[in-house]
This record gives sequence, C-alpha cells and structure tokens, in this order.
Amino acid sequence: MSQLENQIEELFVAANIKFERQKNIPLNDWPWRVPRSHRPKCDFYLPQGDIYVEVKGLMTIYAMAKMSWLCRQNNIRYYILQGTEGDWTPSLNSPVAPVEGYVKDDQQIQQQVKELAWLTKNQTSSPSKLSLARLKHYIGVRVEEYRKWNGEWY
Repeated sequence: MSQLENQIEELFVAANIKFERQKNIPLNDWPWRVPRSHRPKCDFYLPQGDIYVEVKGLMTIYAMAKMSWLCRQNNIRYYILQGTEGDWTPSLNSPVAPVEGYVKDDQQIQQQVKELAWLTKNQTSSPSKLSLARLKHYIGVRVEEYRKWNGEWY
C-alpha cells in the first residue's frame, strides 16, 4: 500500500466514506490480459456508489491507456483519483464546488474525495465520464508540452 493510498484511506474514514481495499473489477476480459494474469483490481471500492477507484501518482503511458479503457466500460463506474500531477484538473466538470484555496496536491486530493462522497449519493452522475474527460485533458496538456519542446507531435 502506497503512502498516497494511506492518505486517501484516512480521508475516506474522516469523510465517513465506506470502502473496500484491492477489490477485483468485474471484467471477463481486458486488452492487457495474458496467460496467468490476474483480474484487474482497484485500489478502493466504494460500495455505496458502486465506484471502483484507482489512486494514481505517476502517470505512465501504460497506466493512462489502461485507465482510459476502464473508464469506457459500460458495466463499471470507474474513478481516477490523481494525487500528484499538478496538471490534473479535478474541478473539470465537477458536480461539486472546488475546495477553497485549490492549488496544491492536498487540495486536489481533498477535492476528489469531496466529489467521491457526492458521487456515492448521486448515482446518476458518471464517475467514468468525469475521469475520462480529465484524463483526455491531462493527455492534451502533455502533448502540448511535447509540441512546445519538439515543434510537432507525431
């Protein structure tokens, strides 16, 4: 369990959000499946909202592709809780008001926990669509950074 996951667990407890750790995601197949691979797991499962939460620090291309695919599955409610990337925008399309002083990683994390508390009670909103929009925005920022440094994107 990472330090970031421990921090999220403490915030869930403080916000009275019920959760399970390391729960299997109910999928029969996935693109990265190989012989002897295990069913994908999420870091937290919020049973009240039926939400599978992935806590993410470093964003690799592999992780972003995997999370994007998971966000697109109609049978699961998937949420990316990004805790370290300054260009991640948890206020993008958020149904809840931003946390005051919203600048640093801690406020970003608090914003997402606040949003998850809201999503567990308002199941008509899609955590997957919120996460996918934020992931697309984040990737766009990274592509623009690449263009700035290199003049073009392949």
